[in-house]
Amino acid sequence: MAFIVIFLRIIIVNLFTSFKMAKVKRRSSKAVRKSSKAVRKSGKRKSGKRKSGKRKSGKKRPLNAYFKAMLAAKKQNAPDFSYNGKKYKQQGGKNGMVFYKKA
Repeated sequence: MAFIVIFLRIIIVNLFTSFKMAKVKRRSSKAVRKSSKAVRKSGKRKSGKRKSGKRKSGKKRPLNAYFKAMLAAKKQNAPDFSYNGKKYKQQGGKNGMVFYKKA
C-alpha cells in the first residue's frame, strides 16, 4: 500500500512539472512567433545600430517677437508687458516658475 502511495506521488509530481514546462515552452514559442512576425513585416531584422537622421546645423532658429518681449520682461521681473496691442500679466506657478498670461 505504501508503495502505491509513493508511486502515485511521483506520478503527480511529474505531471505538474511537465505541465509547468509546457507552459514555459508555450510562452517561448509565442515570443518566437511575435519576433518572426516583426521580421516578416519589416523584411529585415532589427540591428543594434541606430539610424542617423538629419544632422542639426550649427545655427539656432531666431526667437519670434513675442518671445523676445516676454524674455525681456522676465529679466526685468516686470509685472506685465504688451505685445501687438495685447497686455500680458505675470503669473507664478506653484514651484516658483514665472510665466505671462493674457490680461
